[in-house]
Amino acid sequence: PFVVVDLQEEKMSSFDPGNLLYLVGNASADEILEQAGIGRAKALVAALHQDADNLFVVVTANQMNPGLYMVSRANEESSKTKLVAAGASSTVMPNEVGGAHMADHLMSPDVVEFIDHLSVGGSSQTNIEEILVNDILAENTQQISDLDIRKTTGCTVIGYKTENGQYVINPGADVKLTPNSKLFVLGTTDQIVKLQLLFS
Repeated sequence: PFVVVDLQEEKMSSFDPGNLLYLVGNASADEILEQAGIGRAKALVAALHQDADNLFVVVTANQMNPGLYMVSRANEESSKTKLVAAGASSTVMPNEVGGAHMADHLMSPDVVEFIDHLSVGGSSQTNIEEILVNDILAENTQQISDLDIRKTTGCTVIGYKTENGQYVINPGADVKLTPNSKLFVLGTTDQIVKLQLLFS
C-alpha cells in the first residue's frame, strides 16, 4: 500500500523487508520516484527535514503525476504558501502541531486524552470514518435523518462537509444532503464495519 524512500540505507535496512517496501535514494530524483510507482500513486507524503528539499520533491512529483494528492512537512510559515503553489495539497508544521498539543494537555488534559483514543481508519477501538454522499444518495434520501445511521449501525454523525468545502460540526438531522459532500461518523470498530457493509 505504500513505499518509503530515504537516503540513509542503514535506517531503511533496520526495517523488516517483509513488512515494509522501501527504496534507498533521493526522493526528488525522477528515477527513484518512478521505481516507487509515482505514476500510479494516489498520494505522497514529503517529510524531509529541509523545506527546500520537500519543495523539490513536490515539484518533481507534480510533474510526473499531475493532480497527485500531496501532504508536505513545513518548518517555516513562509514555506507553506510556496509548497502549496508548487502542488502540495496541504502542509503540516510538526513543531507547531506538537507545541499546540502540549499546551492543550496543560489546559484540558482529559479532553486531549479522550481525543487521543480516537483514530482514523480502524486502528483503535473508536474510529472516525468519512462517507462520500454520492455513494449513499438514493431517491428517498434527502437529509441526514433519512439514513438512520445511528439506529442501523450505532455510529454517530459528528460532521458534514458541503460540496463547497464548508464544515458543519455536529450537524442536525434535518441537514440536506447534496452531491459531492461528505459525512463524518464516529463509532467502534464493529459499528464502522456495519456502516461499511451498509453502504458498500
